[in-house]
Amino acid sequence: MKSLCLKLLLSSFAFLLILITLAINQAYSVEIGKTQNTFVISDEEPGNLLSRLKNAGYGNYNLYQTLLQMQADASPSVAGIITPAFLNTLANCPTGSQIFTTMLNDFHSDSSLAISTDGTVQTVKVYAKDYFNKTGASTLLTSLSGAAAEDTNFVHSGFQPSIAEFNAPLMSWTVGNTKYNVFAITSGFVPAQTVTPTPTKMPFMDQRRKKNG
Repeated sequence: MKSLCLKLLLSSFAFLLILITLAINQAYSVEIGKTQNTFVISDEEPGNLLSRLKNAGYGNYNLYQTLLQMQADASPSVAGIITPAFLNTLANCPTGSQIFTTMLNDFHSDSSLAISTDGTVQTVKVYAKDYFNKTGASTLLTSLSGAAAEDTNFVHSGFQPSIAEFNAPLMSWTVGNTKYNVFAITSGFVPAQTVTPTPTKMPFMDQRRKKNG
């Protein structure tokens, strides 16, 4: 009888393990092939935001904590860009995710860091200056109290200066079956794009009048 009970118990335990494994695999497979919202911190010149953040004491924060602190330190508020929903999605990533295990100090100061809702952190060549004042993008100029109170730009998708449009990303890329959509890029000072005036030719009649005159 004891032997039968032990066999039933072991069988039940094995079945439970199978169910747990299937659940984990299913949860993992949900992430594969998904579109991940992505926020980029750029150290592009001349603003060098990543370097400023490190010098202001952010270096010992992990990437999730960095975003939390940036949201808390920003004035005016960036809660419409680094949204509570975005932060909540990050908070629910597995504890071993890169956003929790890597510190800001782990990255070179000339990097652009892409922080995504699957918990990954990628080093990318994405810069705010490439989208500053472009159609479909807006810029919110803020000051970070913990980063020497210098100007910080949040260039993001959408037409409202303080609200990002997650469904119309600035740009995207694909790794495997996962697409990463960038909805915002934060950087230091973004220089205004200089526009070289295009010379205009005089109309034919005006040229003739000038010659005759």
